[in-house]
Amino acid sequence: MGTSEALPRWVGKYELLALVGRGGMSEVYLARDRRLNKQWAVKEIKGKLIAPTLELKSVLTEAELLKQLDHPALPRIVDILEDDERETVDIVMDFVEGKNLKTLIGEYRVLSQEQVIGWMLQVCDALCYLHSRKPPVIYRDVKPENLMVNMDGKVKLVDFGIARRYKPGKPEDTQPLGTLGYAAPEQFRGKGQTDARTDIYGVGTTMYHLLSGYNPADPPYERFPLTLLRPELSKGLEKIIQKCTMQNPDKRYQSCEELIYDLTHFEELEDEYRHKERKGLLSFGLAAAGAAAAFAVMWAGSRGMVRTQHSAYRELISQAASCISASIADGEFSEEAVELLDRAIEVLPLEEEAYQRMFYYYIRMGQIGDGMDKLTACLNRDPKGAGSSGKLCMLAANAYFHGISGGDELQPDYERAAQYYAKADQSKVPEAKYCLGIAQALCMPSNLIDWPAVIEEMAGFENYIDGMADDGTKAENYLSLAEVCLANRGYLLEQGQDPFAWAMRSLEKAESALKYRIEERDARIWMQEIRLKMGETCRLSAIYSDPGEVRQKLLKEALHIYDSLADRTETLGMRKKVMLAAAFCCGEMKDYQEACSRYRQIIREFPDCIEGYTEMGTIALTAMADAATARDCCERAEALPGSGQSRNLKVLREKLEAYTDGT
Repeated sequence: MGTSEALPRWVGKYELLALVGRGGMSEVYLARDRRLNKQWAVKEIKGKLIAPTLELKSVLTEAELLKQLDHPALPRIVDILEDDERETVDIVMDFVEGKNLKTLIGEYRVLSQEQVIGWMLQVCDALCYLHSRKPPVIYRDVKPENLMVNMDGKVKLVDFGIARRYKPGKPEDTQPLGTLGYAAPEQFRGKGQTDARTDIYGVGTTMYHLLSGYNPADPPYERFPLTLLRPELSKGLEKIIQKCTMQNPDKRYQSCEELIYDLTHFEELEDEYRHKERKGLLSFGLAAAGAAAAFAVMWAGSRGMVRTQHSAYRELISQAASCISASIADGEFSEEAVELLDRAIEVLPLEEEAYQRMFYYYIRMGQIGDGMDKLTACLNRDPKGAGSSGKLCMLAANAYFHGISGGDELQPDYERAAQYYAKADQSKVPEAKYCLGIAQALCMPSNLIDWPAVIEEMAGFENYIDGMADDGTKAENYLSLAEVCLANRGYLLEQGQDPFAWAMRSLEKAESALKYRIEERDARIWMQEIRLKMGETCRLSAIYSDPGEVRQKLLKEALHIYDSLADRTETLGMRKKVMLAAAFCCGEMKDYQEACSRYRQIIREFPDCIEGYTEMGTIALTAMADAATARDCCERAEALPGSGQSRNLKVLREKLEAYTDGT
């Protein structure tokens, strides 16, 4: 793909490597931050390409708007650069790997209705999020070219060039922008202001293109009856597309929640389905006509209620997400976020998202025990509810299986892990079978465990994972296997196994499973967890090695892994974990000055890090005989929230008392 300017070239700290896309108003480049060695997409908007009445200031406003959004289907905006001399705005965002739907329709001409419905449900969920902002954000450019699909079938909306905030009371948009054929009539001057129903029109035209193979942006800009072109398609789905694309916005779906409901119940819109329902009702005879009428009213009412419930659920989730984002930024736990998620669970107790968001929020804020209590209480109260699919059961089981570090740590509890693996539906989560076998074997007293049988179960689990498709679940399973190897390293060594080599092999396989998804934030977070565990594997292997060159070499390798990871972490929580691991590693290398220097850096960046104070105090006392520094660290740690639950602080107090008594 050609470009008017030679590459590579620099925009701020970003090196533009290749032109990967071009639209009417912008060019998109693959770029790299050389300092952090990260790839990004840089969307460059040039003044000469922008419509005459659309100023650069407007583009900056919209880009700043995107920085406030947080949804899995939306790219993150990480930087905005303005160059007055070149009259350009460069927006730095996530580089999304995959294919857009325009490319896929070119390859296959038409796509299956199951694929299309799955993708459009994801698009509608993202639009629900945008429309629930205050004020609502209207995307205005739903079309195949702007929808990227990765290897896991996840969809992202990638071009917000003409997105805008809804302005109540305004008769029409300032600028008539949109893609002819996909754009709703109100997107052009004199036809009214765009709103949520405008995006619904774009979803309808996109579905039509994907299912029919006919591009509505090509002359004569007409849509033919879908089931005439493809008789095997659902007439119910055809009705949904027709309603989405009505010229009058009042006759379309009025919200994406309504559209989501019909997409998940499209078969109920079939004429044959409705005829069958009517025939079933009439079979009761004329004497039951009144009951049938009552049932019809109840059915319609319940359908409307379900839509209302779904809309309320999405709104509560959206409000909770905003509270969580603000809470993480402030570092203060938000009871309001938890209350909103609790209310969402009450509205739709069978939906999993609220449970998952709540659990991960507790973990993120270091309140692991409270998070586990919340999750397990929900599962125990309603074992056939949200956990019936197995995902939530697996969430609880995996947490108990390999434990969780950070905050109030959760130690592995194989007995409780086995309880939740047993509840999971193994037809939907096959790995539960293997994890259950391992957990059941390990929950016995160590002297009664049949270790050869455990090793056989672990080898079977590894073989099963090897056959899985490369994705996050595969990586998570390898990580779980590595955790088991490290947690039981002493016993495995007694059985003639090398737990460190087995763990490292599993972690390398986990890393390989994510190699094609490295540009996705979730995959990068997983990759960082894997690298952190690799460092721990090297460190533990060093401890079990004889003192000398081999031990030092392994500790240096662990430190190198930690240091290379520290500046590339996606979250502050991960950065703190990595920095603590590196400082601890320096202590084990007996480089106590360097270790204390690193702990001071941790305390500067994270003043509420109890572990930073306690570890530095312990080194000062036991390795450097500096009781004054140790006492100061102890007192500072005692003043921090949560100090009463810190085991490390308790140990430091005891050592200080013993030191004082001894002197």
